Amino acid sequence: MGLCFGGGQLGLGSAALGLAIFILWVLKWVEQRMPQNQHGLLALTLSANAPTEQEFRERLDKEGFRLASCAKSYSEGAQVLELRCKVSWQARRAQIVQPIFVDELAHHPEVLKLEWSPSEN
Repeated sequence: MGLCFGGGQLGLGSAALGLAIFILWVLKWVEQRMPQNQHGLLALTLSANAPTEQEFRERLDKEGFRLASCAKSYSEGAQVLELRCKVSWQARRAQIVQPIFVDELAHHPEVLKLEWSPSEN
């Protein structure tokens, strides 16, 4: 394109410039609509009667979420379990919203504390 303008081929250079701008605009539009990996951090404090980690994983899998990693810690004689999990899922870039399961977990009687924070890619 630079050679076209420098060599006096203004029409050809302008066509190349227009084509380049159009292609970049179309690719940006396509990228915004493609599902991409999204990530979030979920911290739960659960009582002894709460669902098991396996049940929790199965529930998230059904809804299209994956637990990338999960750390556990116990307190009060193993009566309280703290889970810190990295959650990943596929969504469009503009759809970084709180998943439905977060609200449902927050209202579960065995969940003592819940923290959710989506992270940027």
